[in-house]
Amino acid sequence: MRRKLLGVTAVAVALAVGLVGSASGTNTQTMDVIVLPTKLPKNKLAPATLESKTITGCKSPCSGPGAIKPVTRATIYYDHNSGYDTTGIPTCTAAQIENTTTQQAKAKCAPALIGSGQAKVKVGGDPNSGDVSAVITAFNGKPQGGKPLVLLHTRVDAIGQTTVLRGTLNNVSGKYGFRLDVVVPQLPLNTAATLFDVKVARTTHAGGKTHHLITGRCGDANRTEDFKGTFEYAGAPPITVIDTDKCTVR
Repeated sequence: MRRKLLGVTAVAVALAVGLVGSASGTNTQTMDVIVLPTKLPKNKLAPATLESKTITGCKSPCSGPGAIKPVTRATIYYDHNSGYDTTGIPTCTAAQIENTTTQQAKAKCAPALIGSGQAKVKVGGDPNSGDVSAVITAFNGKPQGGKPLVLLHTRVDAIGQTTVLRGTLNNVSGKYGFRLDVVVPQLPLNTAATLFDVKVARTTHAGGKTHHLITGRCGDANRTEDFKGTFEYAGAPPITVIDTDKCTVR
């Protein structure tokens, strides 16, 4: 850990005083959405776990600070055979978990915990810098404008940095059932997240009924689940990616 911290500090200092070279590169983006289990009912929604994994990089030639442009907004659309329900899940506010470690955030908002994951960042957006790891903890936030809110507490212990991302859930029609809109605050020194991987699931009991945060079914004739993501960046044009997964009927 000491060696990693020294490496991160050295890169940060170099960036701050302009001792490193200029950047080159164009962003690349992938997304992988997984609904588990893959064997689901055809018509009835069943409890499920939802994992969303995004990877941001840059095309060759890709080198130097600023080569990977930071994501500023991510909009992810989920298949219409997927559903969400926050009924009965206690809520947490961003103010409660800002400037906290992972352990502190969990202690303050344990009843609102809905998932976890990991992230990796490149200090200054430099693809040649070492990966710095972050821990992601997802909480059910207080609804905004009547829409469910997901709080993504992202902690980088190596540099003592905590960022709380806010994601709103919106119902949509057609091929997709709902979307998650996440605004990503800009990190110091144009640091860019290259990996963001979060898995969510939760079961509650309220009003005499059982509620599942995430549900799914295998309802389409082609047995395919469709997902789409649009990503905006600081200093680069947006990218839209498509992802599909196969399911089987149980």
